[in-house]
Amino acid sequence: PQVKLMLFTGSGDHFSFGASVPEHTKELAPQMLKQFHGLFRTLVRLSIPTAALVSGQCLGGGLELALGCNFIFVDKSARLGQPEIKLGVFAPPASVIMPLRIGQTRADNLLLTGISITGEEAVAIGLATQVFDNKEAMLGAVNQWITEHILPKSASSLKLATRAARHGFNEALLV
Repeated sequence: PQVKLMLFTGSGDHFSFGASVPEHTKELAPQMLKQFHGLFRTLVRLSIPTAALVSGQCLGGGLELALGCNFIFVDKSARLGQPEIKLGVFAPPASVIMPLRIGQTRADNLLLTGISITGEEAVAIGLATQVFDNKEAMLGAVNQWITEHILPKSASSLKLATRAARHGFNEALLV
């Protein structure tokens, strides 16, 4: 009840490459999708503000997780994309979330081509909140941002505001 913000970061030089190509099989996909969609349902139910701190590659399911966050902070090494279409599949959560975040035209460009964009491009199209020179600068600035903009707020007010502000977003996601 006292959690005010959840942060998602990569453990190394990259945020996430998403599921591996071998996991995109007819046999493995249903269970993989069930678990991944369960993560989104859990985040919706918790209604705790979330932020993704993206360095390096943020692809596929990794970008879908970031898209589900309230805030996406990136550094200049970030490359964001939904390459699933190149494998003959599509990105279910991103297909719903991305148009809500950046508009249909920009979402179609990313979802239907499989291209990746830079962190600077992500900020320019409204996909990301802010770009930083490198991971260290991002971590320091985001910690300061949290101290200034999140920690002074009540956890229950943040939860209620998140639930209210994301009502339509969550309804679309959980259909």
